[in-house]
Amino acid sequence: MSVATVVKREKASKDMLNLATQPERDAGCSSKKLSEFNFLVTHATRTAELVLLKRDCGASEVVAATALEQKIKSNIDDISQRLAKLDGSSSGLLDVLKERYAKIPLSPLGWRDERGLPYLMPMKPNIEPPRYVVRLQFNDERLSVVSVSLPFNIPTVLNQYYVDLPLALTRKFENYYGSIDSYYYHNSSLSLTPSVSGIIERKHRLKIEEALALFGDSRVFLIVDTTGIELKKEPQPVPLNPCPVVVILEKGHLFHYYDFDATPVEIEAMMAAKR
Repeated sequence: MSVATVVKREKASKDMLNLATQPERDAGCSSKKLSEFNFLVTHATRTAELVLLKRDCGASEVVAATALEQKIKSNIDDISQRLAKLDGSSSGLLDVLKERYAKIPLSPLGWRDERGLPYLMPMKPNIEPPRYVVRLQFNDERLSVVSVSLPFNIPTVLNQYYVDLPLALTRKFENYYGSIDSYYYHNSSLSLTPSVSGIIERKHRLKIEEALALFGDSRVFLIVDTTGIELKKEPQPVPLNPCPVVVILEKGHLFHYYDFDATPVEIEAMMAAKR
């Protein structure tokens, strides 16, 4: 492949990403609300910087860390109160988000590969990754699903796209262990856990903390590209991707907040809203 072809493809990918992350700007949001929201974004950025500064404090800097903790809490409380006031009506914040950020459809969460496994999965920053667990049992020469556990820290509006996982995971289990003695099946389980590999750079971590300071833990999610996930014989499939997309969930709508280096599947998901 020529250098020119590589450059052309990279430019096309960046052009797609620019288009995918542009808001529609049709919400009719007032300039006063936008001005207040812009102030809150700046406030959240400064708070995120304090969060990272506190995280860098050593064991001997307890006093400094405590002072930073108090300042961070004060800032977040202030942002939360002002955001609630800005929200005002039931659609106040939603109007601002539509004006400021590109909307991402929920349907790409239902995309599956040829094995029935998801291309994209949600997780929450700074919280233990969600586990979608399927318990299996072998009775009368038949494999059956005993129970399915959906992660409690992922809301139903997102979890609903993963209710088909038991079927895909069970089939994969049967492919691996179909010829093994039935004793091995007793109380076996499979789980699917999205995670992020490697260390997230400080500049990217800053944007995650900024989103958390601005919108709170309940609204901020990471969407992880799980393309190429491998189901191991243990079995504990763990999709890895160093480039998640940061999204905001508000009243059943997803909005693009930030991405590190969007993968082709993530760009395709964001472009789905433009079609």
